[in-house]
Amino acid sequence: MEPFPSAACQAFKKQILAFRALVSQEFHPVQMMIFLDVINQPKGTVTASYVQHAYGVSQVSASRHCRALTKRVNANRAGHDLCYWQLDDYDFRTKVLVLTEKGEQVAEEMRQHFSR
Repeated sequence: MEPFPSAACQAFKKQILAFRALVSQEFHPVQMMIFLDVINQPKGTVTASYVQHAYGVSQVSASRHCRALTKRVNANRAGHDLCYWQLDDYDFRTKVLVLTEKGEQVAEEMRQHFSR
């Protein structure tokens, strides 16, 4: 098997390590991808269902990763506080992820790791 280009692998590793340094050592790569989607996708489009289909994970896993980005994962565990749930403007049954102030700050600090 031919190895991946080392520059791309190194950049990817640096990006994950930078996220972990800014947010938490427990920051999961799927949560990183969801966070990037909240930044890059049109506002109001990143839902647990979107994550399920975009990354091929179960609904339970998608919801768990999304909740980890909010202030509270559950009653006993704090989240990363990078996003919050907002009710969809058109469907009251749907909640979308939106960046918090902390999330916007982390996004700006991470920009340098993605703009090379």
